[in-house]
Amino acid sequence: MLKNDTRRGLTLLVHLPAHVTRNINFVLNDLKQLEPSQYYYAADTIYITVMDIRRAVPELCLSEEELVNYQQVLRETVNNVGTINWHLAGLVCSPGAILVKGFYFSELQQLCNALRKDFSKMG
Repeated sequence: MLKNDTRRGLTLLVHLPAHVTRNINFVLNDLKQLEPSQYYYAADTIYITVMDIRRAVPELCLSEEELVNYQQVLRETVNNVGTINWHLAGLVCSPGAILVKGFYFSELQQLCNALRKDFSKMG
């Protein structure tokens, strides 16, 4: 059961601009008419997962210093990467979720590679 799930992790997310989220919700509202028992994310919880920084494990507990270090690396690394372009088109449907299909450009891979390198330096 999910309510007994004690796993915790650290993930870098990007929230979508309001007009993109609104357009996704137009489609989801139409789908709700066809499949009302499907779970649908609320508009304010729609996001893109950029990368998992720390995989989810039971009872993960990070110190204040570790969190500050992660934030510092994220801030510095993200500021050194250019604009990341996305192309969202289509849906992927499974029994547990409806996902927006997305395509990204090379800047995202550059960001992830830089983050891995910078986190590695951090230890």
